[in-house]
Amino acid sequence: MIHCFVHQCKNGLNHLVHLSESDEDKMIKLTVTGCGFSFVGTMLTLCLLCFLPVGSDGMFILSNMSVSLLSAQIAFIGAENSNPNGMVCKSSTAILHYLFLCLQFSSLRYALHLIGKLKPHNLIDKSQKKFTIILFVWGLPFLVVAITAILRGDTYGKDELCWLSNEHGTRWAFLGPVVIIQIINWIVFIMMLITRMVVDLKKNGNFLLAAKKQVLTACSLIPVLGLTWSLGFSVTTGRSMILQYLFVFFTSTQAVPTN
Repeated sequence: MIHCFVHQCKNGLNHLVHLSESDEDKMIKLTVTGCGFSFVGTMLTLCLLCFLPVGSDGMFILSNMSVSLLSAQIAFIGAENSNPNGMVCKSSTAILHYLFLCLQFSSLRYALHLIGKLKPHNLIDKSQKKFTIILFVWGLPFLVVAITAILRGDTYGKDELCWLSNEHGTRWAFLGPVVIIQIINWIVFIMMLITRMVVDLKKNGNFLLAAKKQVLTACSLIPVLGLTWSLGFSVTTGRSMILQYLFVFFTSTQAVPTN
């Protein structure tokens, strides 16, 4: 879904980035390929989770992340076929806004889960903890979308595409939370790498081996924490075309590590 969203944003920002026909064609092909990989990866993840016991909090969070990603992909199909400026388009925009935020909040919740593993504590039982995870991943985004719909619902789907309009800064109802989540997730990411590096060095004292382990850790955490979204701001701001291609390419892996 993320990969499709890049193409959607890009079409809406042609006044900032003048795309040649060649660039547009390449972006569409890369986007469709990314969508395919993401969809297959998400489906495989959900199939595996149906047969594996989801006992740990981390697995439960990743399950919710997979559901939100798959739901967003399906919702995008409907949004692409919606008539701009119609009620269906406004509804599609609200649904996409909500599901994208759920995806972001699930990555944030996983980051907080990683922090919790550094200092284990059992203040609440497992059933209550799962309820708080659901409330965090699905409830907080609903609150953001509800407030946005009440205050700026008339700007939903007002542009050429079914997405948040720039009018009155409505698009920041999505970009604002993403910025905050990206900052927190990057901090957690760096903390985890430093912590694991120190632990590995204490165990074997081999810097090269410890460094290799951190590379593998980084490769698994970057997509799960959604850190590739940092590149996505190049789409919004109309910056380097190379960064926009990288954003589409790297976010294609987001559904894969959840396996």
